[in-house]
Amino acid sequence: MGQAEARGLKRLGDATEQVETVSGQLLHLVGLLARSRILELDVIKKQFGSFLPADFVSKLINDLQELEVATGTGEKAEPE
Repeated sequence: MGQAEARGLKRLGDATEQVETVSGQLLHLVGLLARSRILELDVIKKQFGSFLPADFVSKLINDLQELEVATGTGEKAEPE
């Protein structure tokens, strides 16, 4: 294998490693954002659910449940 090919393979390996690192960081950030949103929706539901229109609360609960399923966290939200 020539030097040019070796350099090309090294650059490809470096680029692959960078993409894997960025992908891992992105997955971690998305997980943090999802957990934060779950908490936010749960607080809204508990603190203000009785003041909000029923259809809005229903959508909020659906979003909360979908996020919990997608992230594998928490208990299922129950309508109040």
